[in-house]
Amino acid sequence: MAHVFRVLGPVEVSGPSGTLIVHSSRQRVILSLLILSANQPVSVPRLIDAIWSESPPSTAKGQVQICVSQLRRSLGDIGLGGRICTKEPGYEIRIEEDELDLTAFERDVVAGLKAARDGSPADCVRYLRRGLALWHGEPLAGVDSRSVRAVALRMAERRLGVLEECIHAELQLGMHREVLTELMELVDAHPLRERLRGLQMTALNQAGRQADALAAYQDTRRELIEQLGVEPPAELRRLQMEILTGGEEEPEERAAPPPGPPPEPRLLPRGIPDLTDRSSEAGLMREALLGRTEHRPGAGPATAGARSGNGTDTGPGMKIVTISGMGGVGKTSLAIRVAHDIADEYPDGQLFAQLREGGIQPVGPERILGRFLRALGSPSSEIPSGLQERAEMYRHRVADRRLLVVLDDAADENQVFPLLPGGDRCAVLVTGRLRLSGIPGSVRIHLDELDSGSAMTMFERLVGRDRVLAEPSDALRVVHQCGGLPLALRMAAARLAARPHWTVGQLAGRLSDEGGRLDALAYGGNDMRASIMVSYQDLERDAQRLLARLALCEASEFPGWIAGPLMDRDPDATAELLDSLVDAQLVDTSWSPVGTRYRLHELIRVFARERLACEDSASEQVVMLRRVMGVWLSLIDEAHSRTYGGDYTLVHSGAERRRLPDVWVEQLLADPMEWLDTERAAIMAAIGQAADLGADEICWDLALGMTTLYEARGYFEDWREAVETALSATLRAGNRRGEAALLYARGVLDLSQRRFGESRASLTAARSSFEELGEKHGAALALRNLAWLDRNEGGLETALDRATEALALLEEAGDLAGVAHTLYQIGQVDLELRRHAEAKRCCTRAMEIGRTIGSTRVIAQAGTLMGAVHTVSAEPAEAERALNEALGIVRSTGDKAGETYALYGLGVLRLSQDSPALAEQAFRHARALALESGDHMMMGKLYMGLGEVYDAQGRPAPAAATTSKAVNVFEKIGARLWRDRAAEQLHRISLDGRPSPGHDL
Repeated sequence: MAHVFRVLGPVEVSGPSGTLIVHSSRQRVILSLLILSANQPVSVPRLIDAIWSESPPSTAKGQVQICVSQLRRSLGDIGLGGRICTKEPGYEIRIEEDELDLTAFERDVVAGLKAARDGSPADCVRYLRRGLALWHGEPLAGVDSRSVRAVALRMAERRLGVLEECIHAELQLGMHREVLTELMELVDAHPLRERLRGLQMTALNQAGRQADALAAYQDTRRELIEQLGVEPPAELRRLQMEILTGGEEEPEERAAPPPGPPPEPRLLPRGIPDLTDRSSEAGLMREALLGRTEHRPGAGPATAGARSGNGTDTGPGMKIVTISGMGGVGKTSLAIRVAHDIADEYPDGQLFAQLREGGIQPVGPERILGRFLRALGSPSSEIPSGLQERAEMYRHRVADRRLLVVLDDAADENQVFPLLPGGDRCAVLVTGRLRLSGIPGSVRIHLDELDSGSAMTMFERLVGRDRVLAEPSDALRVVHQCGGLPLALRMAAARLAARPHWTVGQLAGRLSDEGGRLDALAYGGNDMRASIMVSYQDLERDAQRLLARLALCEASEFPGWIAGPLMDRDPDATAELLDSLVDAQLVDTSWSPVGTRYRLHELIRVFARERLACEDSASEQVVMLRRVMGVWLSLIDEAHSRTYGGDYTLVHSGAERRRLPDVWVEQLLADPMEWLDTERAAIMAAIGQAADLGADEICWDLALGMTTLYEARGYFEDWREAVETALSATLRAGNRRGEAALLYARGVLDLSQRRFGESRASLTAARSSFEELGEKHGAALALRNLAWLDRNEGGLETALDRATEALALLEEAGDLAGVAHTLYQIGQVDLELRRHAEAKRCCTRAMEIGRTIGSTRVIAQAGTLMGAVHTVSAEPAEAERALNEALGIVRSTGDKAGETYALYGLGVLRLSQDSPALAEQAFRHARALALESGDHMMMGKLYMGLGEVYDAQGRPAPAAATTSKAVNVFEKIGARLWRDRAAEQLHRISLDGRPSPGHDL
């Protein structure tokens, strides 16, 4: 198909009404960067840097705005209007699936490389040639920008690498004649590229032109010596020998000279200066590899940065240590560091092999064995061709030697097994992204990313202490943006060192743009994106899709079932895919009371978002998110129902629910409140995403459903954020029913925080809207809370009338929990009016409903009020039984608000029993909870209670001072009834009188 956006050559954009020709060099730079970061915002500072590099004019920001405006107009002229939008911190271009040639190229490359790994060279060639056919010149040609040209160079390098892979597969298919001309042209263009030279020699040899193949080797050797001063690499020398001998062993009469002492290979690469504190992990490795315990003061068997597990002890026998961790976490540098530390203990030599070609493609163990055998003194002519024979020769050669073998970046255990020596005197150190738990007898160490303190220390050593101390907060930002990965920190520091005029804050500003962060973390041949890509390319195709889609989860942690709706499958069917991402160190896990939690590392999330833009269109992403949110709604509904005994006290939207299998629901919601608490951050993120998507029905339903948790646990900040976010979404959409529901929710929140004026305004508006919509249930819920406000302000008869009206409406709606709550309110009014028998009847009926529907919360609230009624009725035994039962319930469910009220009731009871010390104990415990939740109403009541305690103890001064605090609190929040009571108590204390206990709740 003809792609709308093309960057695999000169930048081109084709729309329904023609092709865009951009004459302005600045516009070409901006358009190129936007396309390269498709569907991700590009910050204005990054655009300025790309256009003017290090010397932008003062008007740079305005000029960028003008260029973007002109690009929008030009795209509109060819029928692509609305593609560029403003999105913090800059601009974003929307590109749908298959509209960008670069995306199609990468998709074909991934498929082709997978086919190569699967042993299907024909499919590999088909995919790679299709992708290569998309190129139409030098990438991003005509774009005058240093940063864009850097991207273009990487793209060109990528194309050349893919071309080499393709030709390699074609030679496997015997297509030497078809590729020879192309190879000759490529070698002429890239004379120092060793792999191209090797492919040229192979093609000539397969074509029967052995003399030309050997001449090509001599040309290569001459070029390398003249240009670089080095001999050809071992692979080319091996290939030359194979061509010379026809792939057969040399005749016996040309046998090697008499053997001397075996060589002692020293293949360890130079160690990277160690700037991280991995001393504990290094000590564990030395212990295992040397077979003895090191005495390290204070060192334990594991640290926060490493996890170890022994397959067996490290007694007699070959010593094996495996190091696992995500790409960039420092596995290789730690392995090489330890290998150098213990090299003297292995005097027969040290072997080292990088098990991925170019850091990407796994290298077959037979090739590694060939290198090892040559390093151990075996002539190429004596090395057998088969894997089994090479492994046997290798084990034989090292059987009696004390060797250290370091195998870096293993793809899996099967790649490692043939490389394990057979001698008991050898030691092996293996690094890999997988945990490699299938290697028997190994000591396993897992590296996590550095914590903030260790990462800051490393960054300080890299860029200098003075530079970090001058901008400590910006340095911490960089550390967080790098996710604590040593490789990312090294690249960030290198970029800063290359620009001494930059501040740490400028670097942090560039890294804050997610669309360009991985570009910024590439320097000096190291590339964070390429490091992650290695693990990504090893995944199955569905696992790659899942990783990309996990970027849609904006919360720092998420549950495992999310994989199901993201892939539109049953969560059981995606569990293995998710596990494969964990195995590949692309997703991390943690434990929680409601099940395993998952998270994406900061840089993995950035990478996943890049892949998401390539994998799924914006419209497809919306569909996925709606499926996930449908599950959230279903689970929140169920959690609320299990807490309240049914779908009571809430109104719902018409948003579609998506139910998980029953076994998942039962496992997750064994403790509904614990589940809601664990998922609080994830659901908050979902509410924000729903608002951004314009999914107002989902948004307000999620926000309202979380009231169950917010109210019980006193999470007022989250509650307000959720309500305000959803209310804005419903107002934008003109959703009157959703607006009414959220006005009701805001009214309840304000009531809980004792902002009575604001609460009355919101509840009155909600009731009016519900009544206009014919929504009797919603109107009743608002009305019962207005009755509470009336009672608080001293309007007891008005409160009773409204509560009675609400009761009838709730009974009609079948809202049993709402009926019980309203009976509780009526009982409070009856208590105020000293109608104790009526109050008991209301409490009894409310408790019966609570038991019928199985709502412990209803039972606890009614029990707390019943305790107060018994207290003023001089029935202390019954009061204590009711209050202790309620206290036990609220403590078991983590209901902090309920615990505060039950403790207050116990304090009042103790005062009535002339036990001020016990009353003080209960009041102080309740005050700590009220302070934590910010319940000002309860704080005022507790000040009154403590005032009574001090008065009973004959301490009039603190009694008066504490009661004065109560007066001030009630005055501030507008609780007139309680303000008057506190003022009366203060007056009695000043007259040395004692008020009789008997406060309600």
